[in-house]
Amino acid sequence: MEHFALIFDNFLMQLTLVVIVGAFIFTLDDLFIDAVALFRRLKPQRMSRAQVEAMTRLPQRRIAIMIANWKESEVIGPMI
Repeated sequence: MEHFALIFDNFLMQLTLVVIVGAFIFTLDDLFIDAVALFRRLKPQRMSRAQVEAMTRLPQRRIAIMIANWKESEVIGPMI
């Protein structure tokens, strides 16, 4: 039984390492995007009235919107 406990502990340690490395990689990915926006001084852009009118003349298409929020229930109603 002690042998099984050692194997299980080793497995948990390896699984923890995989999760930590994965979280680090995904954090670097987000950090890269933020760094590019910071160095290029990217900001939200305002659309002119002519651009908005040109967009309203285009045929409508289906789109998908991802709402990244911890409390989706507070946001989903107004978004719909």
